[in-house]
Amino acid sequence: MRLNTNTAKSRLNEKHYQKELFKYKLKHWFESMNTLRLANYIDVGLTEVKEDGVIECAMDRYADSLFEYAKDPEVGPIAGWPPHRSREESLDVIRNVLNGRECYAICEKGNPKAIGAIELILNRHNDTENHDEECELGYWNKTKRDDECELGYWLGQPFWGRGYMPEAAREMIRHGFEDLGMNTIWCGYFEGNQKSKRVQEKIGFVYHHTREKVSVPLMKEVRTEHRNIMTKERWMAEREKNCGKV
Repeated sequence: MRLNTNTAKSRLNEKHYQKELFKYKLKHWFESMNTLRLANYIDVGLTEVKEDGVIECAMDRYADSLFEYAKDPEVGPIAGWPPHRSREESLDVIRNVLNGRECYAICEKGNPKAIGAIELILNRHNDTENHDEECELGYWNKTKRDDECELGYWLGQPFWGRGYMPEAAREMIRHGFEDLGMNTIWCGYFEGNQKSKRVQEKIGFVYHHTREKVSVPLMKEVRTEHRNIMTKERWMAEREKNCGKV
């Protein structure tokens, strides 16, 4: 099966075309696996279906599952955001926070139910006036360079320990370097978040620096944050080394 890129380009502007192409790549990449796939939170909008009812239906579907897992006190606070208190709050987060160009829902293969989210946060997030909203899920882009971005993610507790997050993160990193032209991808975690630390180590991030007394506005506290980095040069070297293994 081939993607008709000429047709896609005529339907979508360049930004939407690039995302449509990435979704196509993801679809076929995950077909060879037995775990999960990625689905964009604004999937319906990309197909230029403008009827409000249709778009609302897609948002409603994701809001139900987002609230189911984001209300868990074991999920949000360790990442810097409080448990969601209502389905309406989760819907608001989808509309106003999980609306980035490279934000994706994580779904198990064969099941459209969202169980988490992953995003490459691009430079546009730096100049926002709504900083608290950007922090809603505990991550935002802290660089001002167009060739750098921030990897952020979270996953519902029932799906921890299955290897889902490293798998999704590796493909997002590949996408960032190969498709988006990034030279550096950053990622961080707050002191005590050992699960996130292990994920970042597993996918190849290396320690860069520690920030003390970082404001976490949604939790009304300050924390210590550890910052990790992945350069394109390092990523390519690791990929070539792994390809050489028998």
